[in-house]
Amino acid sequence: MLKNYLKVTFRNFANQKYYSIINTIGLALGIAACILILLFVQNEVSYEQGFKKNKQIYRLIQDFPMGNNHISKTATVPFPTKNTMLTDFPAITSATHIYRPSSWGNASLIKHNDDEYFEDKFMFAENSFFEIFDLTFIKGNPSTALKGANELLINASTAKKYFGEEDPIGKTLNLNNFRDLEVVAVVEDLPSTTHLEFDMIASFETFKTFFANNPTFFDTNWVWVAGWLYFTVESEEEAQKIAAVLPEFVKKHYPEALAEKGMALHLQKANDIHLTSDLELEFKTNGNINHVYLFSSIAVLILLIAIINFMNLATSRAAKRGKEVGLRKVMGANKEMLVAQFMGESILTTMLSLILAIVLIYLALPWFNNLTGKDIVIDLLNNSQLLFGILGLGLFVGLLSGSYPAIVMSAAEPVEVLKGKSSSSSSSNMLRRALVISQFVISICLIICIGIVDQQLRYINEKDIGFNQEQIMMADVNFNIRPQYEAFKNDLLSKPDVVSVSFFGGSVPGSAEVIENAFVPTGSPATDQQWFSTLFGGHDFEKIMDIEFIEGHSFQVGNSTDSSGFIINEAAAKALGWGSDVVGRSMDQLNTNNGIVNRSGQIIGLVKDFHYQPLYNPIKPLVIRLTGGGQLAIKLKTNDLQGSVTSIEEQWNNKFEGNPFRYSFMDENLNVLYSKEYKFSKTIQYFSMLAIFIACLGLLGLSSFATESRRKEIGIRKVNGASTLRLVALLTKDFSILILIAFALAAPIAYYFGDMWLNNFAYRSSIGVTIFIIAGVSALAMAIITVSYHTISAALINPVNSLSSD
Repeated sequence: MLKNYLKVTFRNFANQKYYSIINTIGLALGIAACILILLFVQNEVSYEQGFKKNKQIYRLIQDFPMGNNHISKTATVPFPTKNTMLTDFPAITSATHIYRPSSWGNASLIKHNDDEYFEDKFMFAENSFFEIFDLTFIKGNPSTALKGANELLINASTAKKYFGEEDPIGKTLNLNNFRDLEVVAVVEDLPSTTHLEFDMIASFETFKTFFANNPTFFDTNWVWVAGWLYFTVESEEEAQKIAAVLPEFVKKHYPEALAEKGMALHLQKANDIHLTSDLELEFKTNGNINHVYLFSSIAVLILLIAIINFMNLATSRAAKRGKEVGLRKVMGANKEMLVAQFMGESILTTMLSLILAIVLIYLALPWFNNLTGKDIVIDLLNNSQLLFGILGLGLFVGLLSGSYPAIVMSAAEPVEVLKGKSSSSSSSNMLRRALVISQFVISICLIICIGIVDQQLRYINEKDIGFNQEQIMMADVNFNIRPQYEAFKNDLLSKPDVVSVSFFGGSVPGSAEVIENAFVPTGSPATDQQWFSTLFGGHDFEKIMDIEFIEGHSFQVGNSTDSSGFIINEAAAKALGWGSDVVGRSMDQLNTNNGIVNRSGQIIGLVKDFHYQPLYNPIKPLVIRLTGGGQLAIKLKTNDLQGSVTSIEEQWNNKFEGNPFRYSFMDENLNVLYSKEYKFSKTIQYFSMLAIFIACLGLLGLSSFATESRRKEIGIRKVNGASTLRLVALLTKDFSILILIAFALAAPIAYYFGDMWLNNFAYRSSIGVTIFIIAGVSALAMAIITVSYHTISAALINPVNSLSSD
């Protein structure tokens, strides 16, 4: 019997090549897209799983009061928290502090012989780091590494970069032309599935020597929110107990001025960081749990569209197989046997689709990795879990796809179908229409969402952010360059394509981090302090950005008042209650740890608000100070940007021989801050187009069946004088009505989810009616074009042939 079923199945494949190919390709595309997206989702949810203690690892994070109704949420905490946490909470089994200079705008310059590189992934950590995160040591001893001063651990890639095939142990690398560090260990590179990121780790004891003149710094400075603090506990219950008493911990240890203004600490599971944490001073850009939910939904919806195609085509062809079903029933086949046959055909089709899907996945994986920024690898022979998962998915799709068609076709009455009556019922036709509507509800929703996302990204690119971001080169500098800065600046200004040169640091536009300090109007108590973002700018900084001054002026060379003065934005003036009359007022920058004034100065200028942070956030109060920074900003005006860069690089190398020239452009840096949204947009676009294509593929099969079923009607209408255009309109009308119904259902659904996504932005575009019109017209046009392929062909057939056909 099985042999007979297989023979009939392959015969049906051969006799119905067109429908079989549509079914196979549609399912293959749906399964391939579903598996690719689920591989992405699996990668996203697997972060930190490579660490044995991942369920026991927690990070301490902080809410920092910044002034009126604003709390800065940071992934870092002050250094004294570690020892006090260990003292107050015995349940903590291990704890470690991490500090990374690049998070504060100071890329580390590492030198070996004649090779020099800026290393953004250089950090300081304690030996207890290895008790929490079990790195794989290639060389060195985890129990002793980084316990002493001037010790350095590097990963395998960095070892090869600096030392090639030589043994790096015992060799030295120079940090910032200031300190030689001895390599004591080499570890394997971190997997991509962790929120941590480093190439080099220097011992925390080395970092402490930088504060040798202030031996109590790491025990008393509760203001500098500088380091990440990770710790382990034995159970989640213990962590919850610690979390419950953190408010008392803050009151006990933090300065009163902060504790009373809303300072708060929280625990964060390491396993939750990648998908749920979007704080200031993250190690790197994290994922987004909402994107995971959305992509998972898209995977299911694409697969659902492919399954609907299969069900629609199978049930629509039930009439063609009616006589076969009738004969089998007459010959003694019962309903269960027929269901088994049709389910077997469905599963076989699905398995063929699955094989094709796997081929498509291997071909598409490099493109998909580039699109999502992942490094996903598929090795089915060595990954039995993935292999059985894919086979299980194929079996599930086969059973689901074939279930309804099998029930419909096996329910046919033999006497009726042998007389030539159709086995399809009005309920089946209604279901097919409902399924087509469902497909296009999904497709139209995706088209509208693409439009909303694209419109917001265009809004970001086109919005006036309050300054000119074009052609601003940002070059990294170190302490060696600063003594020769003025001479280099004058040399650059002699070039016709250089408009201005200045230093920048702190809360620089395009930087992922912001630097914040406490300020009060002069004479006000320390308890009135507010924390404002701080931008460090050199002379002529305003010429770099074309910032608009409302009142006052910028820093002037030789003016002692200006050298200690402050420039503030409108948001800061509002927070201080000053309005626009600010020039000449005085303000103090405080050491919140003890309330002592660190710096006093007059307000010399008020600038119009500008967006120095991404549009996710409202414009916050900003103070601009005259000081050096970690970046040299060069404003260009040229039609040959690359030529200008080459010329500046040559001058740099002549002036600062041995110092690497590393640069970026401010507008590019600003775009990087939206990298998640751009990847999200691209991914949505491609998979939405695929979903629409699969839906149209099903429509192509249904339109073929519909025109074939009405062939004689078409012939009669042509004999009676119907034009080809009228026949095409007649045949496409039913499908067009279904698309219009789908649009009416999809529009409010897409609006709801699109509006919810836009709420992530403090500054957002509006959802206009144009997007909906374009989506509706596009879906209708694609459906009509798809259906017209068969309807035009049918309308052009000689009516004599149509009327003489069976």
